[in-house]
Amino acid sequence: MELNLVVPVEAGTSRKKGDEEIDSKIWRVTGPHDLKQIKNIKFHCISYVWGPGTEAEGSFFDNKIPMSDKTRPALEAAIKAAQVLQNEARGSKDEIVEAFWIDALCIPQAEGDARNATLERYLGISMSCWYAS
Repeated sequence: MELNLVVPVEAGTSRKKGDEEIDSKIWRVTGPHDLKQIKNIKFHCISYVWGPGTEAEGSFFDNKIPMSDKTRPALEAAIKAAQVLQNEARGSKDEIVEAFWIDALCIPQAEGDARNATLERYLGISMSCWYAS
């Protein structure tokens, strides 16, 4: 199983194909991250309803498969909510978390062993595991 995350690109880093601008920041899908370290990786897990509409291939983070047209607004809303929390927490000692897991982008998109293993694992575990991370 792979753990991929959507994270902001550091200022001054070259933009790559598939990067997206959301709320004045450039974001990128990264990974796979080491699953042995998953308890040390902090990220927001986004839950949303897919619905019947789809985004075309290549239209969001250079997606390789069609995805829900609800994916983009769900991620944008989560990023904005996290930024509000960050602004409210300024001066606190709480760690700022700017990594997001969202199924349509973070499950490997290319057909093959990595996607199949992740889907089997993803479908076989309770969502509480994801939300507990």
